[in-house]
Amino acid sequence: MKLLQSPYDRISSGKKTIEIRLFDEKRQKLNIGNIIEFSKLPDLDDKVKVEIVALLRYKSFRDLVNDFG
Repeated sequence: MKLLQSPYDRISSGKKTIEIRLFDEKRQKLNIGNIIEFSKLPDLDDKVKVEIVALLRYKSFRDLVNDFG
């Protein structure tokens, strides 16, 4: 998956531990324990691998915001 520099840097440093994505066809294949490789835009040369430790699904964006404040 691709990320802009700021979220990429925060994920690679461990400061950002949650990534929000639309639950589209590609994301429906993800499971706990899978490894995701994030690439930093625009070059895509820098990469970081992370393990999925939880998956949260919400019926609406409002529900997600209410859960995280």
